Amino acid sequence: MSGDRMQRQELDYYFILYREYQTNNAIANDIIRRAMGVSLYRNAVLVLIECSVEFQVHARDYASGSPLEILCLSMAEAKFLLAKDKGNVVITHTWPDTLYACSHHFKRSYLVFIEEVPPLFDRLPKPMPGYSLIERKLVDGIITRGVVMKLLLNRYKRALRKASLYVAISDIESDLIILHYGLKPSFTSYEPVDDRFFKYVQNQRNSIIIFGDMRDKINIIKIILNQRELRISEIVNINPGMKRQDITFPGLNITVLKNYSFEEIREYYKRAYVSITSEYKGSFELIPIESIMSGVPIISPLVPSLSILLNINSESDKAGFNELPFFDYFALKEVETDPKLMKTFEKWVISLNKVREYYADYCSKIFSIHVIAYNFIRNVERRYESANRDNVH
Repeated sequence: MSGDRMQRQELDYYFILYREYQTNNAIANDIIRRAMGVSLYRNAVLVLIECSVEFQVHARDYASGSPLEILCLSMAEAKFLLAKDKGNVVITHTWPDTLYACSHHFKRSYLVFIEEVPPLFDRLPKPMPGYSLIERKLVDGIITRGVVMKLLLNRYKRALRKASLYVAISDIESDLIILHYGLKPSFTSYEPVDDRFFKYVQNQRNSIIIFGDMRDKINIIKIILNQRELRISEIVNINPGMKRQDITFPGLNITVLKNYSFEEIREYYKRAYVSITSEYKGSFELIPIESIMSGVPIISPLVPSLSILLNINSESDKAGFNELPFFDYFALKEVETDPKLMKTFEKWVISLNKVREYYADYCSKIFSIHVIAYNFIRNVERRYESANRDNVH
């Protein structure tokens, strides 16, 4: 599919990033990946408006090898470029500085906002299994009441309504936007995973990857290490909260990794048996899917990206795969006092070699750059055609 261009209308896609300077910014890199994917099927341009020179170099390097055109412009130059043809599709994300600038300057264009992380999102009650285990703070309950939300978010919502299309990145995010923000996304488009780096490689696996602080993961690590048939010899701690000298597991090599590149993490994934993360606040969370696509099942909270696998898992059931490539991190908080859960977890750990390749391929068919782009274009142009028909009538 990625090699063929879709039957197309005369639409060009302009992806905008505004005043970006952080090269490891997940939201900005998501826009770059989307632009790269769309460029496989349509004329696509990434417009970097008043971005730092470092970020411009990063974007060109990251997108190298794709047919994506990249322009570095001032806001005045970008406005002039996009004013020539009102039929252009202009896409960007909703980080406030970018949202307010683009809604003001490009409101006449066919404007698409991709909602990455809505304000107060990490303070909202999450309608997901397992989240009943997390107690919300009193202040979170107060500031997410309907009246308070409305007062806090008036400007934000006014800016969003200037877009022709408003896109959510997960079904859970879409539900929360409807429930708490009084907005209705036009459609959902998952975050794309860069399958140039995150893909399965058959290899000997003798390490565990830990994302973030180890303090709350010690018991889980010990349970995995007790599975002697695994022969774990290394723990890789990525962006640790503890000091290196405080991380000790007798007989194991400890590797600490900070500010890693995709090339670096790919090498660690190649030899990892399993990975662990406790992060749950994002509206998508790429790390669990990047891990699974690399052939590394993960212990993680049931974040939106993993919930997608629950919803579409019937195909894997038909293929005879009863174990999922993830285990609920919060459920394991009680594992030492629950013998039944301990047996379930131990069974899951020793079964991972049977599922890693299947699910790496399975997730690639859902989350790869070209797959996400193809579906994104179909959704945009279906609605564009509908709007044109309505205008004619």
